[in-house]
Amino acid sequence: MHKLTTKQEIFAQAIATGMSQLDAYLLVFSSSSDDLEPELVANKAAAFARKSRVLARIEMLKEEIATQSSRSKQESSARLWAIATDDNERTCDIIAAIRVLNVMHGFVSYPKVQ
Repeated sequence: MHKLTTKQEIFAQAIATGMSQLDAYLLVFSSSSDDLEPELVANKAAAFARKSRVLARIEMLKEEIATQSSRSKQESSARLWAIATDDNERTCDIIAAIRVLNVMHGFVSYPKVQ
């Protein structure tokens, strides 16, 4: 893949980490977008995101993030499981580890506070 410009890389990273196309575009091109209509900026953001190199980089970054997230969850689960099954751990630590594992795996949900 050809190297991206700095603006393209920043845009791709912003999108891959959850920022909207519009917000990512404004992050990269804020000074040149100040006088433009919001609809025009949104169209420019969408066009910028459709560039093949930018799109490929966004997908690559999203895959890397997903892999890292999955690896982190697996490592956390393994460590918590080790605590939960270790007879030498304090009972309160075992219970705490089991509670966290239950939440991580969706067995328990807490009500949202508004």
